[in-house]
Amino acid sequence: MGQYLRPARVRYGIYVLGNTDPQRQWKEPDSGDLIGFDELVRRVVARAAALQTKLAEEVDALAVIAIDFSDPRQRGRPVTEAAAAS
Repeated sequence: MGQYLRPARVRYGIYVLGNTDPQRQWKEPDSGDLIGFDELVRRVVARAAALQTKLAEEVDALAVIAIDFSDPRQRGRPVTEAAAAS
């Protein structure tokens, strides 16, 4: 686990993922398969949970926050009334 600018007494971490392109895909390192944002988030959340378990003596919590900034009309998902009104 990287320690970039981590103060010695910090026991919590936040990893923020953002997406602006609903068609964007990432290459899965092991299989080479292309995955979308939702699958990427699931994998990062699973990795964070595994790291928290592995590093339980050093890390109290790791949180993954995913924000999809893309237009919901381009994602193929229904637009909620609140989103349509804004």
